[in-house]
Amino acid sequence: MAFFFKKKRTMEELASILAEDLDRLEALGAEELGVVEAADAMARELSGRDSPPPEAPPRVQVEGRLAQVKLIFIGDTDKPADLPQCQELAAALLRPRPNGEAPLICRLVTGMKGLPFESRKAVAQVFANLMR
Repeated sequence: MAFFFKKKRTMEELASILAEDLDRLEALGAEELGVVEAADAMARELSGRDSPPPEAPPRVQVEGRLAQVKLIFIGDTDKPADLPQCQELAAALLRPRPNGEAPLICRLVTGMKGLPFESRKAVAQVFANLMR
């Protein structure tokens, strides 16, 4: 019965999970590019409402997390963006990481060339919303 009540992640947790997924994707680098077609098919099924499956490749995980971030900032036809939640997520993305790294949004923007196309679009939309 407990599976009906999923724990809602805080915006800080979402940002740290995205940073971990991004680290795994960067660590794989060019080795992962051979699995692109299967990962793209899996990523198309993600809507941003659910977390990507844990067994998914890092490419799909990053794409799923970015879809979640974009959904929080922009909303959709069913649920408009929630201002306090957007502010909390913006603070989490702009906050320097605890290990002395640059803020997550800086890592996303500077590392866009290594991201899949849909992820690059999501990063651009999130960055534009942060600048507004």
